Amino acid sequence: MFEPTGPVRAPVLAPGAAGVARLRRALERAEIDFVTAVVTDGGIEPWRRRIEGRFRTARDALDRSGVSRAESAALAVALADGVLRDRCCRLIDADPDRRWLALWRHLADRALPPYRTEPLFLLAWTAWRRGDVPAARDAVGSARLQEPGHRPSVLLAEVLWTRG
Repeated sequence: MFEPTGPVRAPVLAPGAAGVARLRRALERAEIDFVTAVVTDGGIEPWRRRIEGRFRTARDALDRSGVSRAESAALAVALADGVLRDRCCRLIDADPDRRWLALWRHLADRALPPYRTEPLFLLAWTAWRRGDVPAARDAVGSARLQEPGHRPSVLLAEVLWTRG
């Protein structure tokens, strides 16, 4: 099995006990809201289309007014849907705006396992697609520390270390 070599940064955020409790509450609320929204939107596909636009809005808002804790949690939880995560990869490919990096870092900073892996993977994907292989390696290494068997991260790591 492929194992990356070289330094890997520790997970992005190390909040204190109070910060972890706030993050946990926000993520738990986002999980409940996720299920409610899928039902309200008429199923998973309409929900995916709606939430996809929220990623663009959050990216644009991040450097202006910021993104609330509740919205950050909602987006991090939403990325647990692999189809939506893959659509985010396509968003990045279609619009390689540098601000995607900031959004994925922001979401990784405001998530706890198991919700931290996907933003870290997207951070790695974005860095790689922008040609920053060292940053991509750091981020994918962090994603693999969170979830060693995360298939997209394993595949991207192989690309980064064999072709990088």
